[in-house]
Amino acid sequence: MNHIKTGLESLDAILDGGLPKGALMQIFGEKAVGKSILTSQMAYKNLENKENSLIIDTEQGFKNTIACYWHQRFSKRFGLDPIIKYPLIKRFAVKGRERRVNEAEVKSA
Repeated sequence: MNHIKTGLESLDAILDGGLPKGALMQIFGEKAVGKSILTSQMAYKNLENKENSLIIDTEQGFKNTIACYWHQRFSKRFGLDPIIKYPLIKRFAVKGRERRVNEAEVKSA
């Protein structure tokens, strides 16, 4: 199986080489522990390797922190100027609970 390296050797070792390529992965944790920074660094590293990335940010950490502050630093570090898009992903309530986004919706974003 192909893997996407995280850029952290110890984390890649724990994950048997990185995150599985082509899989939808959820990274979660307490507020302000570095989830958005980790995923953004991975995305920039993928761009450097001519790969694409999709970050689904449910807490606006990317838009509010990465795009306005870290994007310039990451672009300089990796020598890239990626196009950042903010597609509108609608959320729906189903019987009092939010419906999960399905794979087709992710692919169309």
